[in-house]
Amino acid sequence: MPLVYPRIGDALGLELRARLQDTVAKGGSAERLIGFDHPAAAPVATGASVATRARLENVRIQVVDGLADLWSPGDEVAHGRRSELDRRLGVRLHSVLNILPADAAHSGTWTFLTLVVFPDLAWARFPDLHESRVLGGPRNALRRTWMRQHVLGDLHSEPRNPLGEDELVGLFERSALARNRRLVRAVAREVLSSETSSRSDFARQLYKRITHLTGPLLLDSLTDHQLSALVTAAANGEQWPAIDDASGAPSEGAHDTATPAPRTTTAGDLVLEFHREAVELSRRILAETAYRPSQLLVMLNEQGGVETARQIVGQPQPSSGFMALMDLGRLDLAFENLVLDASYRGLFSEDLVTLAEERMAVYRAYK
Repeated sequence: MPLVYPRIGDALGLELRARLQDTVAKGGSAERLIGFDHPAAAPVATGASVATRARLENVRIQVVDGLADLWSPGDEVAHGRRSELDRRLGVRLHSVLNILPADAAHSGTWTFLTLVVFPDLAWARFPDLHESRVLGGPRNALRRTWMRQHVLGDLHSEPRNPLGEDELVGLFERSALARNRRLVRAVAREVLSSETSSRSDFARQLYKRITHLTGPLLLDSLTDHQLSALVTAAANGEQWPAIDDASGAPSEGAHDTATPAPRTTTAGDLVLEFHREAVELSRRILAETAYRPSQLLVMLNEQGGVETARQIVGQPQPSSGFMALMDLGRLDLAFENLVLDASYRGLFSEDLVTLAEERMAVYRAYK
């Protein structure tokens, strides 16, 4: 049965980090700070089984034993062994933690594991103890390795020529790629199968093309076959073909244009059409007002129109762009209007549509 683990907040995490820094700066051993509980640590109260002290001790034993040929507690990790240690650490953590996925998504869990259970390992891998490596965010020393194994699985645990650090960072720290597990795996397979002389260069170019191709797409609406076709096209420097049906067959003349012709027969087509409308809206804002929506343009490029609309409109308070347009008397250019367009209602939740309706009703009074 999956477990939940104790959590600690960032404020306490920074205190523990300072204590760890002070200890090693004075020549002390980080091992002295190893623990399996803390007065301020507590698991989330969900009714799930909680990892006991004995369980935490066993987790540490199994992880450290699994790294014995790469690292000895008390030492720094040799530079040439860091990639292999990260890979094997991820495999071990994923195997022995048996953590509830929701708990693995919470930063407090990883802050506790890093600074209480594995402070010596965190220091050994990242001696500068940058806060991004010890607090439980996406770049945390433990969390990043667990996530790589969780998403890539067999593609990461025992490959003959494993993905390098730059390749992995590109996959997991580019929001346009990391937002979809199936896409990450498809791209990883393409990189691993590459026979180019410089695989890292190939990967960087591939990631850029994938980011460009997937920006306007609702990836969950694509089949595995379609995702694979998209990645292969990007790897070959080709245009991604328009999709005629769920089989993934390219439409006639698919390579004649940079993007598929707008149609409204599939969810993917509707998402693409909305994206084009969103891009056109941003162009109108630039051309017709004094407001410059720089952040909006970045979001559209990286995340596509639908996800951008969900984030901008879904905020509890109106966005800065909305307020700027209100001051200019141009709420006709607000993103909320696109969300309220009946043609696109199937792309958004009822709650989001209601929020857009209420916001427009309230703020139109100030025109």
